Amino acid sequence: LMLKKRIFLSTLGNLKLHFSVQLFCYVFIPAFVLSLITLFPSLEISPMFTAGIIILSCMPTTISSCVVLTGLAKGNESGALFNGIFSNLVGIFICPFLVHFFLNMKNTGIDLDPIPILETLVFLVLIPMLLGNISLFYLGTSKVTSWTKKVRFCSSFIVLIIIYIIFFDTFNEMKNLSLSFTQILYLCLQLFVLHLILFSISFFFGLVLKFKEKDLKALIFTA
Repeated sequence: LMLKKRIFLSTLGNLKLHFSVQLFCYVFIPAFVLSLITLFPSLEISPMFTAGIIILSCMPTTISSCVVLTGLAKGNESGALFNGIFSNLVGIFICPFLVHFFLNMKNTGIDLDPIPILETLVFLVLIPMLLGNISLFYLGTSKVTSWTKKVRFCSSFIVLIIIYIIFFDTFNEMKNLSLSFTQILYLCLQLFVLHLILFSISFFFGLVLKFKEKDLKALIFTA
């Protein structure tokens, strides 16, 4: 309901930024992570965690974080918003098959059927977004604007519930895992170092392609 279409459409012509972000997000990062795991087998803690990292590498960025961080850095917020929304929408159709492809390449032994995942994502993400836009069309922008606080509260509450459910399920499942504190700490360190590496690569990638300063910041925080 609160999607600002004018801001979304104003940056539509910045193809260089859009193409770079999507290429980095859906091609480079999964391939890079899979290459690291393949070249350095000692990085693996367990097949399950390896599969988890591969799945994580295939996911798009979160819309809120990339826009907020780009805004704080005084970068191209509209470009970050566009790519955040676009990557999440495209990800509905790309991610299930991308995850299936890379898990099979690594032979993790985990076979995820992409079709049920796709159906779930369409039901949980695409349909609510379409319903929100249809409601906005019939209610009018001015009417929805008057509900800003209520809509934001509902949105934040729903996100909080989702995070709670995910954390609850995660810690509940971890009870059955024979992992030491050292292994969990090692995994966190891996993810932290990996994030810094990808952060640096996106920065130098933007410099090589001679991005403007604001676009470079959007690329770093969105890709």
